[in-house]
Amino acid sequence: TNIEETSALNDGDTFEATVGETTFKVKVLSTADKTCQIGADKTGANGSMVGSDAIVSGSRNWDGVIPSKVTGSDGQEYTVIGIGNRAFKEYGSITTVILPNTLQYISEGAFMRMESLMYFTIPAGLKTVGGLFFNGQEILTEVVSMIEDPDVINDIDIDCGGRYGNNATLVVPAGTKSIYQNADGWNHFQRIVEMKIGDANGEGTVDLQDVEIVKDFIMTGRIPEGFVRHNADTNGDKKFNVADIVNIVNKIPTE
Repeated sequence: TNIEETSALNDGDTFEATVGETTFKVKVLSTADKTCQIGADKTGANGSMVGSDAIVSGSRNWDGVIPSKVTGSDGQEYTVIGIGNRAFKEYGSITTVILPNTLQYISEGAFMRMESLMYFTIPAGLKTVGGLFFNGQEILTEVVSMIEDPDVINDIDIDCGGRYGNNATLVVPAGTKSIYQNADGWNHFQRIVEMKIGDANGEGTVDLQDVEIVKDFIMTGRIPEGFVRHNADTNGDKKFNVADIVNIVNKIPTE
């Protein structure tokens, strides 16, 4: 009883891995290192990358979280270090994408034309980004970069939330704003603010104005002008309620 059949995998092979209610198409990068990428770099008849093959089934229940590890058809655990070419191209129903901390590269056009995408977090270990990995996300509101040194990614091509990030806020680690402002590609964002828990309006301090902007968001459900979601989520639970307001009040300096 409970006998499962497994098959050996080689570098470059693909398999399907189910995480929660979603099944992903996965490509083996190295069986020796047990590494893989989400998406199989599917090619069209003329050899062009057509993509959009990252999710095989369960797409309606996908929560936007890309796993850090998956189990292969050989029964082995593989670490996700990459996203394939156009893997999520034109995937239209997700507002937030959360990448794993294990991720090292994002291929060309991986998230292009995801028209519902509003929030995106770039992990600290990312080293390589393909061209137009963002493209056509006109409602993208906030991009959070956990990278301390933006120069580790050369010639980054960010076109999101309007041409070259005009409409999206870039949230960066504390003390790195000036570095990002002078870094090629990243400086296309017209608004760059630093991470500071409680600084919901991105002005660099925590005060009663931050309390007001979070209160307005909770009561109306509309995104207030200048709202920095990453800073306003004081406990990191991806929800906004009275607990966040209390936390902000507690962070306001007292004379």
